[in-house]
Amino acid sequence: MNHLVHNRPWHLGAADDEGSQHALGNGRLLVYGRGPDLTQVWGPPYTSPNFLSLALAGPETLESVSSREHAGPIWRHQLRANGADAGLIVDVVDSSLPCMVRRVRAKAPLRFSLYLPNTLTGPDVAPSSRYPGTLSLVSVRPAGTPEYGDRFASVDPRSVQIVLSGKVNLEARPKADDWIVVCEPGESEILIAGGPTYPDCLVHAEAALSLGADAILERTRRHWASILAQITLPDTDSLDPAIREAAEDVALIIATQQAQEGGVVAGHNYPLAYVRDQYGVSRALLALGLHRRARAILDFYWDIFRREGVIHNAQSIGPYTRFHVHENDDVEMTGWFLIQAFDYSAATGDDAFLGEIAPMLEWCADAQERHLVEGMLPFNGDETYVAGGMLPRDALDDGSAEATLLYIESVRRFNKWCRGNGYGSSNALERRCQAVEETWQRYRANFFEGSRLMLNNPRRALVASRPRFRHGVCQRRLPDCRFVDWCELGADGRYACPVCFPHPLSTPRETRRYFLPSVATTPAFIGFSAANPEEHAAMLDAAMAPFTGEDGQFQLPETDLPGYEVGMLLHALAGVGDPRCPAMAKRLLELRDPTGAWSEYYAGAKGKGNRYRPWESAINLCGLLRASHLT
Repeated sequence: MNHLVHNRPWHLGAADDEGSQHALGNGRLLVYGRGPDLTQVWGPPYTSPNFLSLALAGPETLESVSSREHAGPIWRHQLRANGADAGLIVDVVDSSLPCMVRRVRAKAPLRFSLYLPNTLTGPDVAPSSRYPGTLSLVSVRPAGTPEYGDRFASVDPRSVQIVLSGKVNLEARPKADDWIVVCEPGESEILIAGGPTYPDCLVHAEAALSLGADAILERTRRHWASILAQITLPDTDSLDPAIREAAEDVALIIATQQAQEGGVVAGHNYPLAYVRDQYGVSRALLALGLHRRARAILDFYWDIFRREGVIHNAQSIGPYTRFHVHENDDVEMTGWFLIQAFDYSAATGDDAFLGEIAPMLEWCADAQERHLVEGMLPFNGDETYVAGGMLPRDALDDGSAEATLLYIESVRRFNKWCRGNGYGSSNALERRCQAVEETWQRYRANFFEGSRLMLNNPRRALVASRPRFRHGVCQRRLPDCRFVDWCELGADGRYACPVCFPHPLSTPRETRRYFLPSVATTPAFIGFSAANPEEHAAMLDAAMAPFTGEDGQFQLPETDLPGYEVGMLLHALAGVGDPRCPAMAKRLLELRDPTGAWSEYYAGAKGKGNRYRPWESAINLCGLLRASHLT
């Protein structure tokens, strides 16, 4: 057996559980766990309703430590009760079939609470006639079942099957769709087989049962060992072992959550592929030498663009494309996408692929240009610091330093490629070149205060023509608010949902400027010089000010931060050989939760929001690798 990494503690009923989760996935079936509890099961495809949850319910004193096998996403949960060994749980999602096997070796009776909506069985559970010596349940989630809040619903029915074998019993509970699974002392197995259709899940279950758990474990170990063997890292001999471990963790964080269609879901709350998030993920995959996975992300969006003619803030994964549309989502994410494509080409030499997807790249360039007002683009409504409340939604139509910078850099790269490859009309190229250079000429006046690159410029919102309707988050948030919906521009200057629209707010919108360190370091992250060397040094000092204690040492502020903030800062400081890099790298590694992942947000050193997060984990790894020669 591979040696184990990570020690994630868990206690039955603990209110102070730190909340970290982990993922097991093979591109078809994706399972999330919080310690030994299974919280979500998606797939196939990855954008699916949550099929079930399976949580330990007894004995009352139960606790566990969850660890991952070193060479792949196989999780082992060592159980204790009343201070004594209570058994072991081993979880694996097969490398091929959309099936998960949970092997339970109980030394005391273990009780699990199973929630399986729309179970196709009666209240009296009898042994399965289909699989002798087992108990089985099938759930069919009907078409129209929510997949992401109340905004997406499944187009077709989706099915999943549970097969229980060994020292196991199944008890129906009074509430429909709730069951108690009892594993008596000895060995039991719980098989979860995905579909998507009812015939599919039966065939997949039969194939998994025919193989057996031992064969599934062994072939899955070989599969993941071969993926990790493809990783290439800089300065292999001298690289800090902690960074090497983080690199393997991040590779698994991404790979388990990357669907066979190529898109990477944003985490356990978000069964969608978000364009911005794919940039950080691709950046890490390229740094790890996993080029085919980076190419698969671009292929995923190219398939969508050929069908739909557009891409939006986020899209579903599977046979039907549904868009999660946010305010101003022609900007910011389109800039990241262009840069992602050119980063991929630079790392792999696959310039021919850029020629294939050029119509999508051109759309990304032109979509941004349409939003220019006095040399400024607005904010994408799903930017992390907007969603996290660090910038109020009132300011979405302000000028965005980051979105505008991404426009300049991404369209410059596209124009250079067009000129070198003879793509498109000369008139379109001339127009884009003129627009981007005029934007750059105004950039300093629009976004700098002294040597500081500010987050926003309120002037754009004062002069821009704003649409009457747009889809996004209601800016009034009154009781019974619909939160994300079509919103209408009200007399108070805010966009409001149909419920809140009749009730304008009396408080005026803020028109202040904000500073956020990660945005100030974006130029360094994408390799764009927005300041001369003296200003750049001063800007880094300003970005570091919130992270510098009275003794001059690096510290984490207590305010909420995006989960990638420290990684972006580290990347920028490493570029100038700053002596603070080793302390920052050490602290960044310490921020990882007990599963080896970084979180969506931090308050002090505590993770918040989505866990086992691909985007933040990828960005932070890039910072560590950039600074590895200094640590």
